[in-house]
Amino acid sequence: MKRYPLVSEKVAVVTGASTGIGRATARMLKSRGWRVFPTARNRTDLDLLRGEGFQPVELDLADPDSVGYAAKEVLELSQGVLGAVVNNAGYG
Repeated sequence: MKRYPLVSEKVAVVTGASTGIGRATARMLKSRGWRVFPTARNRTDLDLLRGEGFQPVELDLADPDSVGYAAKEVLELSQGVLGAVVNNAGYG
């Protein structure tokens, strides 16, 4: 069986974290000691995530400017360190 390297930095981005699998994944990672940057499209969802102790990032995959801004924001907040990206968001 192939072995993969352990992630030394427990910092993750979870896209589409406003509901369902994305939110559950963000919560699970956080409960296991990860610093998680969940993404969502609207302010209400971002505020709910913030209320759960996350540092959410606004991201709308349909908007190229939003994608660029979100990537820059996450890299700044994480000081350029990411251990995982969970690409859960749908398009549209």
